[in-house]
Amino acid sequence: MLTVIVCTTKPLNEISESDLKDFINNHIFSLSDKMDNTLKRVEIVTKAVAFLEKQIDTILEQWILRRTEMERKIPYITTKSGKSYSLNDLLVEIRNQTPVGVELEKNMINLTIDLLTRDKEKLND
Repeated sequence: MLTVIVCTTKPLNEISESDLKDFINNHIFSLSDKMDNTLKRVEIVTKAVAFLEKQIDTILEQWILRRTEMERKIPYITTKSGKSYSLNDLLVEIRNQTPVGVELEKNMINLTIDLLTRDKEKLND
């Protein structure tokens, strides 16, 4: 996932409508103009970090990167069709938002919901 924060040298009312639409349609996280001070820009970045820390792809990526290099290289899951993926492979799939990566994210969310709705309070026991 790429988080984009745009800081312009122009006031926002001088940015063309088509450029603003492009920013919005391409998932801009925030837009800051020259009138915003440094404190405001730090606040924007802080919100972006907080947002990213809650994203499933970010959480999965962090979990994978906490494993040892050896753990990340060995086969970790095998699909019904027989294709094996290491954690490193899954990391690439998640980062590139391939069908495999998106499906993994969806399955993790569904599993979490299932566990929590069965009154399971901790995922580690």
